[in-house]
Amino acid sequence: MANGTGEGKARRSYRPAVESLDALRLPSGAPQTLPGLAAAYDLFGPASAPTETHAPAVSDATWDTALVDHEIADAFDAAWQSVQDEDVAAGLAQLDRYLSRTWYRAGVVLQQHDDCSQAVYATLLLLMGRVRFDQLVGDVGRRGIRNVLNRETYVGPDFFRAVDAVKKRARRARRFQPLDAIDVADNARDDATRASWRHALQEAIERTLSQREAALIDATLKGETPAEIALRWGVAPKTVSNEKTRVIQKLRGVLVGDHAD
Repeated sequence: MANGTGEGKARRSYRPAVESLDALRLPSGAPQTLPGLAAAYDLFGPASAPTETHAPAVSDATWDTALVDHEIADAFDAAWQSVQDEDVAAGLAQLDRYLSRTWYRAGVVLQQHDDCSQAVYATLLLLMGRVRFDQLVGDVGRRGIRNVLNRETYVGPDFFRAVDAVKKRARRARRFQPLDAIDVADNARDDATRASWRHALQEAIERTLSQREAALIDATLKGETPAEIALRWGVAPKTVSNEKTRVIQKLRGVLVGDHAD
């Protein structure tokens, strides 16, 4: 060391070697991919465009078979519909005969038989709907009315309730000839004689009967049954029947006596 300054000692440099860093530096313009990402990318592969699928062509023989099957199905449906129509027609015929006998036994005039039957059908249609009603009538046509409509079948009670309701309405709407109701017009043949008897009956009711007795005769002539009158009056049906018999006998005596005079 000259002059005690140590200028002769060699200096140690702490600057890294530029050459070695340049050798390790990655080129800035070249894209680099990490090894892990490259593996994942290769695993999934590049996205590919969807491929179009084409349906296989249908042969002429297949079309012919399908058309034949369709025609057979249509023919079968038409035949089955024809059978169902026949069953429904047969069922309606049975129901019409049964209901006509019912109206006849109930004393409904012949001109009202068809209207009463249609009223029963309308009631069942409202309860069941058209499809179930047609099925019911078809069952009657196939199996018979006694096997389908009885108290033990699911629809039997509904049918008989409808019949009873129509029967009661027909009786209530029926207008009896007053002289026929008390059996005093056996000799009345022409309209003039009947009119005379009706006038005499009205006078006898006003002159002879009490207000209650007149109301009983009026209800009877309007077609009400003793049970219906009893329900309205709050008494027993037997009481109404006995009182009606007594009042009619009373009227008969008055009218026959007036006619003899």
